[in-house]
Formats: sequence, C-alpha cells, structure tokens
Amino acid sequence: MLEVSRPEGLRVVVASADATFRRTAGAALSRAGHEVFVAAATDHRAVRLARLRRAQVLVIDVSGGADIPLLTSTAPAAPAVVRVDDSGDDATVQKWGPLEALVAGVEEAGHPQEHLRVVPGE
Repeated sequence: MLEVSRPEGLRVVVASADATFRRTAGAALSRAGHEVFVAAATDHRAVRLARLRRAQVLVIDVSGGADIPLLTSTAPAAPAVVRVDDSGDDATVQKWGPLEALVAGVEEAGHPQEHLRVVPGE
C-alpha cells in the first residue's frame, strides 16, 4: 500500500504591509506545523529575514502593485516565492481566500513533490 507522508515543517517568511494579514497567515502556517517569521513588506527586510532565517518559502503580499524582492543568491537554497494578492489570479494565491489555499501553496512551493513510501501489508 502507498501512503503519502507529511513532510517536515518549513521555515517560512511572510512579508506584507498589512499587519492583519501577517498575523493571520502566520498563525495559519504555524498551526500547520511550519516555523514562521513575519516582516513588513519592504524588499530589504523580506530578503534579509529570508536569508537570516534560511527560509525555504517567502510569502509576499503583492497587493497594490508591490514588487517581488530580488532574491539573487550564490547559495543553492534560495527560497521559493508564493505571491498573494486581492485577486488570487493564476500566478497568485488570494490574500483573503481560504487559509487552507495559502497553506497548500506554501507546502507545494516548499515541497514540490509529494513523498511516497511503500508500506508492507494490506
């Protein structure tokens, strides 16, 4: 029988100018078992915090036309980026949509392939 094993928690940085979104997203991601750090959405703070905390995923609120910070790095472990905004179009997760969608987007970005293992029996 095949079982999907839940991967280990991720280190996630949530960057947004919206303090309510930072708190809400941070709480949802923490409840899902991830280590979460939050920052106001400035390029320098988000990038600095992502590097300092060795984030695997950077959630950035691009509402209002905010730019995605440039994450150039010589290290192979640059974080995956999950964009959120009010519209939730094909390239973003809806900012005030279901929190499960945000958690799923972060987990998909941080663990692009599900981990399968064979369980003997049955």
